[in-house]
Amino acid sequence: MAKPLRLLICEDKDDDALLEVEELREWGFDPDYQRVDNAPDLELALKAGPWEAILADYNMPSFTGMDALRIVRSEGLDIPFLLVSGTVGEDRAVDAMKAGAHDYIMKGNLARLGPAVERELREAQMREERRQALEALQKAHDELEGRVQERTAELRDVNAALQAEAIKRQKAKEELRQANELLEQRVAERTAELAQSVDALEEEVLERELTEDELRQALEEVREKDSILIQQSRLAAMGEMIGNIAHQWRQPLNSLGLKVQQLLLFYDLGELSRDFLHKNEKESMKLIQHMSQTIDDFRNYFKPDKEKTEFKVHEAVARTLLLIEDSYINQHIRVEVDLQNDCVIYGYENEFAQVLLNILVNARDVFTEREVDDPRVMIHIGKDGNKALLTISDNAGGVPEEIMGKIFDPYFTTKGPQTGTGVGLFMSKAIIEKNMGGSLSVRNTCDGAEFRIEV
Repeated sequence: MAKPLRLLICEDKDDDALLEVEELREWGFDPDYQRVDNAPDLELALKAGPWEAILADYNMPSFTGMDALRIVRSEGLDIPFLLVSGTVGEDRAVDAMKAGAHDYIMKGNLARLGPAVERELREAQMREERRQALEALQKAHDELEGRVQERTAELRDVNAALQAEAIKRQKAKEELRQANELLEQRVAERTAELAQSVDALEEEVLERELTEDELRQALEEVREKDSILIQQSRLAAMGEMIGNIAHQWRQPLNSLGLKVQQLLLFYDLGELSRDFLHKNEKESMKLIQHMSQTIDDFRNYFKPDKEKTEFKVHEAVARTLLLIEDSYINQHIRVEVDLQNDCVIYGYENEFAQVLLNILVNARDVFTEREVDDPRVMIHIGKDGNKALLTISDNAGGVPEEIMGKIFDPYFTTKGPQTGTGVGLFMSKAIIEKNMGGSLSVRNTCDGAEFRIEV
């Protein structure tokens, strides 16, 4: 089937134009053509277009093929332009090609006309597809740049908030140190008072009955002490979490940088496609969402629980592992989770996660201190009768027997004063046993320690 062709011919001789049209028909084209022989008619014809190809005689009485070429180029049109002449020399033909003509055909060799037009139409189509691809690339680049700028602004705000939180934490740390000294003094005094009270309680209860106000006041003092200790434990964990966030952002930020560089590389190689742009944009947004989710996880972890709720143990374990994942990876610590029963606990999910984090951080620190080869943490989730059972064991060598009975005591720590507060395991036991009605214990195994939680 003949291929339609919108053809503009600059030729003063109608017979020559008919010969060119007939040659194109023999090559398989169906030309719809117009012939012009002067500059004004050419300008009008260009405006009435569009045209797919232009043939121009090099020499005409009123104007030349080079004049026609300059007019076409001045209109900014990218149309295959072929010079046809019977007298043009090789030097002039080369000059015409340099000026922008796509080919020249000798009238004595019109057999070249069909293949030349077909080739130039194909190259014009390729130039148009390339132009459209560049426009699509620029549009995608602008959209991606806009999204990156939006996310950058969000990350800048988050970073400012983290910096402010770090400053606040430093101030709180100093206040906490002073509060610790005062609290130790008060606890010691209160402990002595309570010990005396217990000894004399049987005698005093016969002599007088504590009033409701006195009991309420004693209860409030105990709650105040617990509240201070819980806050101290959370502040210690906050420093750990800020470091984990920095680790979790480093890899996605590096990946984002590589994806931006890929755009330029694939463009330079001529392999940039819409599918690649869509895939690159989708993966970039996934990385940005991952960094945003890290901030949400950090915020949710430190949100105090208002009331007891039902939650799945394995989900609390998974959420806690995400918080400490990067520091475990950096220290080559393997974690194995054995889920035998997807049990449900009724209690405070965030406080339960804090207990898990305290135990996992302690295990990591012991691995580092003892330089354990192939460090491993094993987490077992199951049931013991009607109770949910969770054990966390390691291969770090275990707890020395001389301190086994002290590790849940307040302010007892084997770490230096810069890394340990001595309240993590104390508060963990209080959360599990006092707040959730369960039990937390520890024992040594053949190659490490095992913490056992029953609720």
